[in-house]
Amino acid sequence: MTDEKSLKDKLIDNILLFLQELGTGFALVGREYKLVTPTGKNYFIDLLMCHTKIHAYVVIGVKLEETTPADFGQWNFYVNEIDDKKKTETDNETIGILLCKTA
Repeated sequence: MTDEKSLKDKLIDNILLFLQELGTGFALVGREYKLVTPTGKNYFIDLLMCHTKIHAYVVIGVKLEETTPADFGQWNFYVNEIDDKKKTETDNETIGILLCKTA
């Protein structure tokens, strides 16, 4: 069985192919993109992308285990944090994509 780190490594190893699959306009902002809360707690987004045509950040996550409501809550947190910390007035709302084996 493949673990999440191996899967993310494979995505990065093939980033150009991955970007082509996503379509035109995607740019990689960061892998394991670090978010720090006001209390100093660290969270890491698997992939943070920016879509240059729609002017929006895209938060992408990889999940191999069964997804839970908590996973979607965490993803909502990530999207809101990027909106609060990175989005400018010329950007559209951040988009969240969760790539999962099961839903």
